[in-house]
Amino acid sequence: AKARTAYHDIEVEDICSAIITFKSGATATVNSMTCIQPAFKHRVEVHGTKGTVIMNGEYDKILFWDVIGEEKEDIIGSFGVTDISDPHFFPMDRHKANLQDAI
Repeated sequence: AKARTAYHDIEVEDICSAIITFKSGATATVNSMTCIQPAFKHRVEVHGTKGTVIMNGEYDKILFWDVIGEEKEDIIGSFGVTDISDPHFFPMDRHKANLQDAI
């Protein structure tokens, strides 16, 4: 894993990347960036030999589902993918809720 502050004048990293290998042998790449342009909405993407699923991480909404043997769903175009480019203006509700839960 590697993280650093690459662009914004903020007290935390604005780019973080990691490669994870699971016991099963599956590999995952994790990227979190607030310094790329254009800014993209939070999303989780899972790509595998049986299909792909893309979910919006902020609203827990499935945007794309294409798995062998299951009905396909694709609403990416209607949802939009770009977002706020300045991290100072990101919604903090879920961060606050996670911190409250930890405390």
